[in-house]
Amino acid sequence: MESKPFVLKADYEPAGDQPQAIAKLIEGIRDGFRHQTLLGVTGSGKSIGYDDPLYLIESVGGQSRTRIVQAGPFIDGLIESVPFLNGDSETERFACSDGAFSTHAFDPTTGIASRAAVGALLRHRAPETMFRLTMRCGRAVTLTGDHNLWVLRDGRLSLIRTEEVLETDRIPTPESISSDDDLRVLDVIPYLADANLYVFAEDEIVACVANGGYAGLKANFASFGLNPWAKLRAIQNRIKGSGIKVRQYLQLRGQIGASFAGRSTSIGGKKPECRLPAQLPLTESILSLFGIYIAEGNSPDQPGHFIAWLHTRAPVYGYRFGGEWLDIGDRTQLVEADNRYRRRAGLPERDQYSVE
Repeated sequence: MESKPFVLKADYEPAGDQPQAIAKLIEGIRDGFRHQTLLGVTGSGKSIGYDDPLYLIESVGGQSRTRIVQAGPFIDGLIESVPFLNGDSETERFACSDGAFSTHAFDPTTGIASRAAVGALLRHRAPETMFRLTMRCGRAVTLTGDHNLWVLRDGRLSLIRTEEVLETDRIPTPESISSDDDLRVLDVIPYLADANLYVFAEDEIVACVANGGYAGLKANFASFGLNPWAKLRAIQNRIKGSGIKVRQYLQLRGQIGASFAGRSTSIGGKKPECRLPAQLPLTESILSLFGIYIAEGNSPDQPGHFIAWLHTRAPVYGYRFGGEWLDIGDRTQLVEADNRYRRRAGLPERDQYSVE
């Protein structure tokens, strides 16, 4: 049999840490190693910011559900639902079962974007410096400096690092994303992870107990510093004390098998009249208003401006609260509000805010 040299051809130049990895592999071949393993490691170009959105398709019981989640709260919930994964390691890894999650991915060899399985989701400490990449269409994402990006540069696809991006680069995006369902229902709970609100998910938790999840729920409630018997009794009887703090509920999602808010789940205050459905319907009329607002060049990061813009185009209704209203938009305003209540309570004023 004629011996021929092995030749690897690619239309793009290696970038990031790929040249060093290739050099090591070649060195191993020349040293006679018959087997080599190339490991994916933290910092290899796949990290985004805690609050950035992820597009995921989740398969549960043969059903597919498409949704957009916040990366940090979502991965936190998955990892913290498995106690032995939640440690002090620099990197924690949640391995996805076959077909559990998939997303839309770009194949640079074919130029085609299609659905691809997600093998694992990782959580690790953020570096001191992160980059905010903003596109002219208004989309933005927070990335590590070594994040790998495919861009169209000088008419060719190039693999670069975030810190190498030029204003003239173009990022390939699909004209449309295939989906088994629509995105006209928004799960608001992950976006309120830091709010001092409660989630009321009695139906989900009762179903979890009925399916053998009692011991796991009891252990999780105990880890939150709660009385597990009293909490489960309140939930099962739908009485006072059935609410769960938002971040605690997000940690429970993996346990109760409810990575998306149920139809009967609500979020808000302790009084029923102060709650809203956790699923926010996004009707075509609402989505069209959002589209017009963005298309006119308005900022997507200033919701107050949206209300001012909206009231001239559609009826806007509000709820009048009793008492005074304080506008707290920065640390100075927070200190002013804090001192106002301290004076009323007969406490000395202070220069900096503290929860103590």
